[in-house]
Amino acid sequence: MLNGLFRFVGFSILSALLLRGLLLLVPIVGFVVFGYFTSRIAAEKGRNLTGWFFLGGFTGLFGLVAALIMLPAEYYVGSSSRRPPTT
Repeated sequence: MLNGLFRFVGFSILSALLLRGLLLLVPIVGFVVFGYFTSRIAAEKGRNLTGWFFLGGFTGLFGLVAALIMLPAEYYVGSSSRRPPTT
């Protein structure tokens, strides 16, 4: 009878550790997936790949939406809000 109890407790501990490992894996996979797609979209628009990877990883869907709606970097090259004074 004691042998069966130890098997049950051992299986319970093993399944708890496995579940904890899977629960830890979900945020890591989410970080990598959102970071990857955000950085790819940002790179196509001429933005910093590494910075947008971490932004997308930490913010998730919000970073992905920001990467989708931002304008390409070339849009800002020619336009400047500061104009030299004219004489």
